[in-house]
Amino acid sequence: MTSIPRYDRPRDLAGYGEHPPAGTWPGGARVAVSLVVNIEDGAERHRSRGDAVDDVHAHWITDVPHDSGNPSLESGFDYGARAGIWRVLRIVDAAGVPLTAFACGRALEAHPALGRALAARDVEVVDHGLWWEPHRDLSPAELADRMDESAAIITATTGTAPTSWYSKDGHSPASFPLMTERGFDHDDNCFSDDLPFLPDGPEGAVTIPYSADTNDALLLTTLATGGQYAAQLVAALEMLLHDGRPGAKVLSVGLHPRWIGRPAYAGALARFITHATATPGVVFAQRREIAAWWRSRAAQQ
Repeated sequence: MTSIPRYDRPRDLAGYGEHPPAGTWPGGARVAVSLVVNIEDGAERHRSRGDAVDDVHAHWITDVPHDSGNPSLESGFDYGARAGIWRVLRIVDAAGVPLTAFACGRALEAHPALGRALAARDVEVVDHGLWWEPHRDLSPAELADRMDESAAIITATTGTAPTSWYSKDGHSPASFPLMTERGFDHDDNCFSDDLPFLPDGPEGAVTIPYSADTNDALLLTTLATGGQYAAQLVAALEMLLHDGRPGAKVLSVGLHPRWIGRPAYAGALARFITHATATPGVVFAQRREIAAWWRSRAAQQ
């Protein structure tokens, strides 16, 4: 048995199986690199805003939260908005590669200059929630309200509507139909493959798998240095290029300005981009481009 019910969509354990569909990205590339910067800083939960909890363990400052808020704890997030995001954008600008942002509405609302900077660069923006908060316990009506309010902020601050929605804690029973109602053309709440797929058929959203083992969260939990993170990214790229599995693959690189934007780590991103842009068979793409390419490919079969 390869399919287990999960919400209103089956869990597919077989996927493409031993022989995925052959083919490449436009230009003959075997791997599309998706750089994703997560704009969460300023939208996290903290007691000084009136939340019941502080978001701890989301950076290196792990002080016990204060009853009325902890400015030192919050300042770890502030670094991402004040310094880290601009360092990431400088690196991406210098390399001339495209970027996707998973952005929380409140983070952009509090930082309008960043919204203008994303718009000036034509960065694709995916709705990462109104706040950087779990969504699993929200009712369908509550989740819908959050999604719509966040989308309105993103549209107002960047000039374009979000192309999709990505939750801090993944899908819930309400999220599939709400995404469909809003006409999102791709879904990123998935870690199940290296290739995109169409779980709801050719008319549904393209699922573009995200990745945890190439996310800069490893710098907080697993890897000690920027050099190790750069090596991790290169190793993932080389395996996708040369492991012999056919098909046009995606390498998602998740970035957080409060982590990768630190001076000790930012060079890892620059080194990886330099390596990848010089490697045959690699293309950088926004997730909306990947979705469009995959849908076009499926339509030709």
